[in-house]
Amino acid sequence: MLATLTKAERESIIIEASNRNHGKVESKNIRHKGFVPACLYGKDIQNKTISISLKDATKLRTGQIVQLKIDGDYYRSVVKEIQYDYLKDKIIHVDFMALVEGRFIEIEVPLEITGESQGVKKGGILQVLLNTLKLKVLPNNIPEKIVLNVTNLDIGDSIHVSDLVNIEEFKGIKFVNRADTTIVTVTSAEEKTE
Repeated sequence: MLATLTKAERESIIIEASNRNHGKVESKNIRHKGFVPACLYGKDIQNKTISISLKDATKLRTGQIVQLKIDGDYYRSVVKEIQYDYLKDKIIHVDFMALVEGRFIEIEVPLEITGESQGVKKGGILQVLLNTLKLKVLPNNIPEKIVLNVTNLDIGDSIHVSDLVNIEEFKGIKFVNRADTTIVTVTSAEEKTE
């Protein structure tokens, strides 16, 4: 099969969060105490500036569905973005987006490549041009990742977004990336561009 979805875990994790003040000084103080600044936003709620423990933040991944507990209230949300300090590889901020049943959400989903392509076995080079795809999905259909099998790709072959659209498993998912966008391609060694 060309591609499969790995479904996201359902609210298996509850994250305790505390309200915080907005600002750089406040964020620095929060990090110093072992917490991570975060925010929760959505169309039907007032944006909330919050903090979560660094321990909880390290368990998270983009696209994961969680229950945020803020002052006794629960908010079903998705991890929209995790920001890292590029020098220390440490989490510095997390964005959560509140989910509303029946309302599509736009999210970036990671791609995982599996298999060894026929073209690579012949000396070709597999070029991965995208590491994520942007999707519009309902909250209950958010995938953890998309797995692409490149085994059947020969030299000169590619997988485009349009190749995924008609796969049964992707029904109900809208691709934000253009249909003609190339995800992976196999080129001959001579064609490789620097």
